[in-house]
Amino acid sequence: MADLFSFDAAMPRADALAGEPVSAFSVAEGGVARVYIENDLPHLDKLFDYAIPVGMEVSAGCSVRVRFAGKLTSAWVVEVADESKFAGKLQPIERIVSSVPVLDAQMLELAKDLAARYGVSTVKLIAAMIPPRHAGAEKKVLQRLADFPANTTSAETSSVPLLESFADYQQGVAFFNTLQQANTVRAVWQLLPGDFPQRDHYQQSAFLHAAATLALSKSNGTVLIMLPTQREVSWCLAGLEKVLGKNSNIRVTSLSSLDSPAARYEKFLLGKSGYYNIMVGTRSLAYQPVQNLIGMLIFDDAEQRHQDQQSPYLSTFDIALRRAHLQKASFIVAAPSPSLQAVALAESGWAGWVLPIPTNLRAKTAVVSVVDDFERARQGSAGKGRLPAFLQTKIRKALLKGSVLVSVPRKGWISIIRCEQCRKTGTCNRCHGPLRVSANQELSCAWCTDPQFAWQCSACESKRWVPAKLGSQRTFEELGRAFPNVKVIHTDSEHPAEELPAHQPTLVVSTPGSEPLVAGGYELVVIMDADAITSRPELWALEEAMRRWTRLLGLARTDGICEVLGLNDPVFAQALIKRDPVAWTLQALEERANVGFYPAKCLLALDGDQTAVAEFLQSLETEVSALDWNSEFNALGTAPRKGPHVPKAFGSHPARVLIRVSWTATRELMQLIRQLQVQRSLKKQGLVTVRVNPRDLL
Repeated sequence: MADLFSFDAAMPRADALAGEPVSAFSVAEGGVARVYIENDLPHLDKLFDYAIPVGMEVSAGCSVRVRFAGKLTSAWVVEVADESKFAGKLQPIERIVSSVPVLDAQMLELAKDLAARYGVSTVKLIAAMIPPRHAGAEKKVLQRLADFPANTTSAETSSVPLLESFADYQQGVAFFNTLQQANTVRAVWQLLPGDFPQRDHYQQSAFLHAAATLALSKSNGTVLIMLPTQREVSWCLAGLEKVLGKNSNIRVTSLSSLDSPAARYEKFLLGKSGYYNIMVGTRSLAYQPVQNLIGMLIFDDAEQRHQDQQSPYLSTFDIALRRAHLQKASFIVAAPSPSLQAVALAESGWAGWVLPIPTNLRAKTAVVSVVDDFERARQGSAGKGRLPAFLQTKIRKALLKGSVLVSVPRKGWISIIRCEQCRKTGTCNRCHGPLRVSANQELSCAWCTDPQFAWQCSACESKRWVPAKLGSQRTFEELGRAFPNVKVIHTDSEHPAEELPAHQPTLVVSTPGSEPLVAGGYELVVIMDADAITSRPELWALEEAMRRWTRLLGLARTDGICEVLGLNDPVFAQALIKRDPVAWTLQALEERANVGFYPAKCLLALDGDQTAVAEFLQSLETEVSALDWNSEFNALGTAPRKGPHVPKAFGSHPARVLIRVSWTATRELMQLIRQLQVQRSLKKQGLVTVRVNPRDLL
């Protein structure tokens, strides 16, 4: 029996369709293919046996079409055997979609591991790993690989030189040498804010040098670099070209959402064959199969676009961490402000620290000044207003030397309104989302975009409102009037700008993540409405604020200034002034441990219709009560779900229940949850979605 993946004998298998029992085993003349069928139902997340017609060449890993419940369905062959344990007549495979193997042993191992840990189906993970087939791209790849033997040494034997910037880090030179010696590295790296993207064209990035060094450390292998957005991917490709040089034999490519289906499938097959030495991309790159994985690097893992908002709801960090462990590859997560989960990983001892030398960090980072309520009062009349007069004076002086960046947390004209009478925040009559106002004074919902023609306050029924938070467009127009003789531009996700010339001072109004680069950096960075994020009730609010603002420090000149308006948390403000995000994160970890929150404990969110969630929780509590670790299981309560991202499948009354459990009991709890999901699926009861440590909560 040809078994590529060495499954356990206890692996559940089932027939394709019920047939008449003919013997203890079914034997097909052409053999038996065990396949995973593409579907969304938990009780069908298992292997099914199909007969291989005589003359059809089916191999493990190829994709096929089978008939399931009367319909043609896509499937992936996992194993080819001589006989089946199903005592019935097997349905034949209808046709082979492609004889090129698209699923290998390492991919399946990763899919099964993630499925067991995060309560998602193995089939859904396999589907996320494999892009749709494109016949033309497949033919092109086969022709290219015919000239690229598997034993070809593709990487150069030389290496990139040691950068002086590695000396800015504690044991930075030793870290570089370890990468160069092809040793497996597991590190949490606090980058200098200006390391990537670089302020200057002549500046070289230690992060990109580390990636290139890792790729060159072995003659045959692939390094995966994952970044939050396509914008960073473009910067990374440009930076790698400078690091490696145009004559380098290192093959580099990027995976992009802008790729055509043909280009996407071509890169998938070439990457799987080991053709590329470095692959750069966003979240989906974490699944990309390769022949020999050298290492995985993640930049800014706390950025929300690293988190998948759709099933299977996994983040880049989740996937890369497990994959690096299973495939014994290097794992480096780097950011100017390391995430809470990355800091916890380093503190656990699984990964090591790469931290900047404090004096070097301060010398190469802009000074931070916080304008709180006390500072406003000290300035007297010059401290009043959304943008105080004394800050406007600083902006004018800075514009004489260079460009100034004004960062506004929300786009639009007026992003939030309040009732003029009772001061209650205005909400949509339909979905209860926040209301925004356009430049022509039209109200609409920020969630469902429903226009509000006759809005009135839900508390006092008043029809008069006042602005609560102004957006970037309103700020842009106000600054345009305040600085009439200066070039003022506005950028956001819909109106991006990549780079501005250094010789023309410009006042830039931008939303987070859309800031254009300026050669040499901004003379002054002003962060408006800091309380818009720090005052949010979510646990992630302060971590996100630290991530955003530390990143902005990298856009300012080393001798520049960063002014933060509206921050009244003294502990957080001091961490920002000292430019020490790790110390603040360690304190946040200690606080979470005291209250039993992630990452000290594992938190699970069960989402679905209110009735289905209640039934599921009752069944789960019954099962857990009979186990030894039942005292470590704690249901924190059920609450209704609201917002634009709540799936319609959750019904008209969506709800969420939170469960807290110790890490030692998590795996067994996930097995129980999986069993309940299968039982409910078989009975066609309302399904409940499971999310482990969801980013939107933590």
